[in-house]
Amino acid sequence: MPNRIEPLRRRSPPGACPPVTVQGADSICHFRPLARGAQAAAGESRDGLTGLPDRQAYVHEIERTLDFRHAQGALLLIDLDLFRNVNGSLGHDCGDCLLRAVAARLRTRLPQSAFLARFNGDEFGVLLRGARQAEARALAEAVLEWFDEPFEFGALQLLQQASVGIALYPEHGESAGELHSHADLALHRAKRLGRRTWHHYEAAMGQGVRRRQFLLGRLRQALLGAEFRLDYQPRVDLGSGTISGWEALLRWDCPGEGAVSPAEFIPAAEESGLIVPIGEWALREACRQFVAWRRLGLPAGSLAVNLSPRQFRSPGMVERLGRIIAESGIAPAELELEITETAVMEELDCAARTLAQLADLGVGIAVDDFGTGYSSLAYLRRLPVDKLKIDRSFIAALDDGPHDAAIVRTIIDLARTLGLRVVAEGVETESQLGFLRTVGCHEMQGYLFSRPVAPAACERLMREAAHLPGRFPRRSAGQVRPHPAAPCWAPGW
Repeated sequence: MPNRIEPLRRRSPPGACPPVTVQGADSICHFRPLARGAQAAAGESRDGLTGLPDRQAYVHEIERTLDFRHAQGALLLIDLDLFRNVNGSLGHDCGDCLLRAVAARLRTRLPQSAFLARFNGDEFGVLLRGARQAEARALAEAVLEWFDEPFEFGALQLLQQASVGIALYPEHGESAGELHSHADLALHRAKRLGRRTWHHYEAAMGQGVRRRQFLLGRLRQALLGAEFRLDYQPRVDLGSGTISGWEALLRWDCPGEGAVSPAEFIPAAEESGLIVPIGEWALREACRQFVAWRRLGLPAGSLAVNLSPRQFRSPGMVERLGRIIAESGIAPAELELEITETAVMEELDCAARTLAQLADLGVGIAVDDFGTGYSSLAYLRRLPVDKLKIDRSFIAALDDGPHDAAIVRTIIDLARTLGLRVVAEGVETESQLGFLRTVGCHEMQGYLFSRPVAPAACERLMREAAHLPGRFPRRSAGQVRPHPAAPCWAPGW
């Protein structure tokens, strides 16, 4: 795990590393250690912290290299994973020490011909002249391995991992700006793949960026123009077969575009920070709708609303939630907040404090997409969690063989040991339902019972369920259950 501090262990001196030899698809690269200061050039502007060439020198060197006829090579961007945790928990002085140590390690281990610079913050650029894709990939793999070695500070060791983005020239850019931009796109793809990995630029990434920029430009307008709405998917109690609650799911009907997938606009909203006001609107609207159902005497059960990672970490979130609860009239015990494992684990101590404050309000807390992240017994024991939601990928695989069935059974046994309720997401088939009942799962969501539907359809389902205790409600006229093979992904918003 990145950013972990351990007791000091004896190891070889930091500068004593042998040449690194890695074999690519078409050739073998010999990475010889670079003597300290060997790449300094007269008049080159330097970074004051690390002594490396700075951003200005970095851009100048790329432009100078691209000016040569038939020039070819690779640009690697190296970014430290979760570096903010170092500054936040250990202080900026320690963060500066780490940056200097990273610079020293890269400087002594990169190929003799490589140009290394600190582009900004915790991002370093490496220009590898003459390299092709195989050599660039081999170097990226070597860099990741170098970061697996801890950085030593006195009696402490800090494990700091990194991600790498790769762009080739001239294929991926004929200017410094274009080449860097494409390497940066590849870097961000590596981050989204889970960090401590590398990715190379692909043309489709440029199309994705243009689409993302379009969405970013429209999101604020969508919030002001009331283009968002909420659908609700029922949760079903597997003991009685009746509706036990609802999950609010955000939808966007964009004029001229139609329905925009949450898989597209939620990441864009998270990146821009607009997820905070959008999420607050969704929370307020879901509470208003739930109270309206309760006043109609409908057996709505409880209401689940997702908190995005950025919304969960935003200052004043607990106070805003308290105001929404008071203004809407929903009982705190009727409200359940769903938070992903990743959002909790990125800054565990801070997350534990926030969750404790939420629990003090009286709301329920569910860990969403359980099984896809850390799935740690240790953190479950530390946090005031009430419920686990098993990720739909495990449920979908139940019909494929015993491996995922064993995982689901283990999660349910773990939850029962800790006194937690379990919800299975994405249930589509009768066989999945039968297995979940057999192993003691408490609740389910999925197309087998109902898709996410508009509030009016929710009311019909509740009225039917009120007359059929212990059984699945009858489907309305014309309502067709989707084929088990139909896509069942319903994002958490």
